[in-house]
Amino acid sequence: MDQVIESLLLSYITAQLEEFTTDDVVAYAKKCLKNSGIPVLRSEIENFLQTNGSVFQMGENTYISRGAVFTNVFFNIKLSAREIAGKYLIHGHRCMPFVRPDISCGRIDFKYKGKLLSHKIVTLPVNEAVDYFFLYGEEYALQIILSDPANENNGMSQEDTSIQNVNLMATDLSPLFEDVTIKKSDYLQGTISNWSLSFVDLYPLVNKKENPFRKNAKDTEREIWFSDFEKALIKSFTEQGPCGSIEEQLALTYFENPHTLYKKYAGSIEEAILRSKVIGIESYGVETRLWKKNQDIPAVGPWMFGQEENTVIPEKSKKTPIRESVPFVLPRIVLDSWITDGLFNKKDNEEEILNFIETDWDITSGIKRREVQGFIRGRRLALEARYNWFADFERGNIRKALLDLYMKEFHLVKDLEIADAQLDFFPQHSLVVLTQLLSHTQYMLEALLYQEHISQEDLKTIQLSIEGMQYNFDEVETELRLALKKFEKKRFVVINSHNKEKK
Repeated sequence: MDQVIESLLLSYITAQLEEFTTDDVVAYAKKCLKNSGIPVLRSEIENFLQTNGSVFQMGENTYISRGAVFTNVFFNIKLSAREIAGKYLIHGHRCMPFVRPDISCGRIDFKYKGKLLSHKIVTLPVNEAVDYFFLYGEEYALQIILSDPANENNGMSQEDTSIQNVNLMATDLSPLFEDVTIKKSDYLQGTISNWSLSFVDLYPLVNKKENPFRKNAKDTEREIWFSDFEKALIKSFTEQGPCGSIEEQLALTYFENPHTLYKKYAGSIEEAILRSKVIGIESYGVETRLWKKNQDIPAVGPWMFGQEENTVIPEKSKKTPIRESVPFVLPRIVLDSWITDGLFNKKDNEEEILNFIETDWDITSGIKRREVQGFIRGRRLALEARYNWFADFERGNIRKALLDLYMKEFHLVKDLEIADAQLDFFPQHSLVVLTQLLSHTQYMLEALLYQEHISQEDLKTIQLSIEGMQYNFDEVETELRLALKKFEKKRFVVINSHNKEKK
């Protein structure tokens, strides 16, 4: 998708506090881009709305933004002993999933009695700091900590194994502590007053007890909430499967269960997960997700069937769920990257792309071939119009390495299609890693294609990531191809037996 259109759509979604339709967004985009020469494709906008994490789908063509869903809702935060002693709140994951996912948690602003509370920087040992960020996933926690505004000028990187202490952005709660005494059994209630600007209003919830060792009505209500929270997540696992992130799983769970989860005397999300005996943060390929405690997260499940695939031009047919993100043969970002590779090497690779497509999609009809050919030529013209070879010089070889890796991933996926809906026969962990590698490869290709400014350090990081991804791919390919041989042998035996019975 063109970066101008994507920025326009993000602005539209961020500002929406009412339901909207695909037609509304298309009309808005066409109005804003009138006379710009940038085409507005309904299929691209539909794909954007269906895959964007800041949008919930209400009906076939009806959507609502997170801003509309989470504005004015309330959630509870439980301060740690360290925070109570220091009279501050470390931002971390405390407002997940209610605030904007594209805004750094360090930039959230908290209010008390209508007045903004000031930020302050606190320093913690890194092993303690991650406790406030574990809902981002342990694989991303340190990265998010180091990108916190409090660490902007310290020059630390994830590769630095000598990191002992880190700075974290916190909010000074002194004005609130002047009014009330907060104990370990008390909570702060947060309300999203402005989702777009990431404003959160805070209210103290003090649990006054005559006997601190005896449960009262508030404690009982909170216990009921913990149970409802677990049930809602289990339901989400069954219906949605593992989402794109822990944050997305939580957002969908709250969206679908507002009547049971928005309670005044609820517990905090982090507290609910840490104390749960049925919910945990489990390994999912090279990442982590919320799932049933101590259970492997499967790559396939009932949630994957019956879902439509996103397409750019008519697809061959609905195939195995592992290809749910692959329109017709190539995702748009891969196609554009391949065309850009041709521009970088100063060659017309149209025929090369067409030949590749023909191996997987029936375009023997002259009309169909001309349609695809016209589509490719249109993309080349659009990309060529803004292509700068000198600006692309340092990216060209990296993009080629990513395209080569993508083709290996793609061919493995294609070979696995023989299993159709029987992917549960294959090693689930390897399937998950393969799916994640496809996603990460496309993400990096997108960054190289659309981000105007990428630093030398970031390019070096991408190169190192490609090496790691290639290593991971080699491992899962060995496992999956071995399983594929066993599957084909089993399939041959079943077919042979069936034929003998017929005779």
